[in-house]
Amino acid sequence: MDMQELVKQYVKIVSDTHFESGVNIIKERLNISEDEATTFSKSYELAEIKAIRDRFNNKKNDAKESFKFKDFEEFYYWFKAQNDKCYYCGSTQDMLNGVFDSKKIESKKPSFTATLQIDKKDPDKGYKADNCVLACVLCNNAKSDMINDENFKNYFGEAIGKFVADLYKGVITNK
Repeated sequence: MDMQELVKQYVKIVSDTHFESGVNIIKERLNISEDEATTFSKSYELAEIKAIRDRFNNKKNDAKESFKFKDFEEFYYWFKAQNDKCYYCGSTQDMLNGVFDSKKIESKKPSFTATLQIDKKDPDKGYKADNCVLACVLCNNAKSDMINDENFKNYFGEAIGKFVADLYKGVITNK
């Protein structure tokens, strides 16, 4: 079974059960050889599934009733479709990691990190695939619940994206 098919099957399996990544569990659930299970258990793809599953569980627990994703499988494919970038400004997770790790952007607030956040485009609607996007902390914090998603993207997104890109490339400083 190729890696893409393993990922697809495993996401479906862990959508209905709790996450387990042991070689024997993988071998049994995916009906694959021990070598394939060992390779998959050490793969980047499985680590990524686990990281996305952790995001799913955290948001589901925090948001409670407003969390409307049907299951992990729906969330996983929504998350992957976001392409690791901010919907509003286009900053990638790698760029954000770069500017935060190098302390070009810092905050005293522990929740203000490089990690892309799950934002509701319309704050009055729940966390569901057609209402959620990934947003960098700069955009998510600035947008808040005061500016609708379209206006924020059109009026502020490009400027914030340029700011982050210029910091990342060393064109400007923020000190």
